[in-house]
Amino acid sequence: MKSKTNKKDILIYIIFLLFTSMSIYSLVNGDGDSERKFIINLGTLIFFGGGGVTYFFLKNNFGAGKSIDDKTLIIYESKRKIFFYFLGGLVFVTMGIIMIIYNSYFDGRRMNPQIALFLGIICVCFFGLIFLASLIRLITSARKLIEVTQSTLEIQTGFLNSEMIIIPKSEIEFIKESQISSNSFISIYVNQPEKYVKKGFLKNMNYKITGTPININPNISNFSSDEILKFLSKNINIENQNEQ
Repeated sequence: MKSKTNKKDILIYIIFLLFTSMSIYSLVNGDGDSERKFIINLGTLIFFGGGGVTYFFLKNNFGAGKSIDDKTLIIYESKRKIFFYFLGGLVFVTMGIIMIIYNSYFDGRRMNPQIALFLGIICVCFFGLIFLASLIRLITSARKLIEVTQSTLEIQTGFLNSEMIIIPKSEIEFIKESQISSNSFISIYVNQPEKYVKKGFLKNMNYKITGTPININPNISNFSSDEILKFLSKNINIENQNEQ
């Protein structure tokens, strides 16, 4: 199934472009406006400009049209995609720092200094972890995303840390492409899924949505969802139930 830009993505791109253009215009034509307006416009540019670029490149898997070689048994994470996670983390951490330092400037109908401070701390803490994890992975050797051995399938499921799940091929029932929000995942269904459930809200949420705790994010690789599905089906020799 080829990746397509849907109406939701088009609307998001328009919003990013609109607010980025408005913030650039306000910064260029400020005419000595107050420091408060400058900080707000700068924050808007960082969030919508940097966030928009990051979202675009993560959503559009450029270069993923290539095929996986028949001799390939290991698929690695894409350093290029890791860079955009790094960039996204940097954008939100920078925005969080601005909201913490200048929280008094965020005072309006939908925002007040206390909310700005709270959101800033959340941004720095959560996206700071993504920023640091991405940085470490950028400067170290590429991690394995999928590895097929004679009797097992090994899958990297963690982003902030390394969590390699080793699944005997005999336990795998089928694989298919699933949708979580607007993102595609390759879901691996096994006969004893409870054995692979990990602690954590997000992991359990994915289990409830897809019906399996084992999901692969193809957007972090150099290949498309279709290619990874073909790769898994060929090497595991199981049924591919890909829902359109």
